Amino acid sequence: MEIRYITNSDDRLAISKIYEESWKYAYKGIIPQEYLNSIPEGRWSKNFDIP
Repeated sequence: MEIRYITNSDDRLAISKIYEESWKYAYKGIIPQEYLNSIPEGRWSKNFDIP
C-alpha cells in the first residue's frame, strides 16, 4: 500500500465517492433513502481542498 498526499481534483473526487458510498451503506434504514439518494457527487470534495 502506498500512502501519499492528496494532489489533485481526481484524488478529492475519489475520496468523496468513498464517503458518499459509506454514508449510503451505513445509514440505510436510518436516514430516509430519498435523502441518501440525493447526496450529490463530489459532496465532500471541498473538505479535501489544499489550503
